[in-house]
Amino acid sequence: MLTIRRYQFEAFAIATQRAFEARMLAHLARCWPARVAEMTEPRAAALVRAAAARAREHGLIREFEVGRFIDCCFVLGPEFEADPRCAWAAPILGSGRSARERADQLWSRTRRFLVEGEGAEDR
Repeated sequence: MLTIRRYQFEAFAIATQRAFEARMLAHLARCWPARVAEMTEPRAAALVRAAAARAREHGLIREFEVGRFIDCCFVLGPEFEADPRCAWAAPILGSGRSARERADQLWSRTRRFLVEGEGAEDR
């Protein structure tokens, strides 16, 4: 029988997290190259880590859901859900819908917010 020890599991978790961060940084660079160029890589990585932790606090745990939340943090600001200009975010995150539905609705509303230009010049 194969036994995975705690330190092995922890090493795997760290490697998995780093791989996710690398994928997210590459995704952000593809989608918003000008914004990424304004940041140092350590700053962008810190934003990804902090946003992923907050996504989990909102019950968003799958990679897709966390990625959507990170996208929102990247384009709206690191604590967008507390920003009065994004008052629509907290009710979405707190709704009883599934995590996937909340992530999709959050991104849909974020896109509308950006298209309508609500506060976009301040970001």
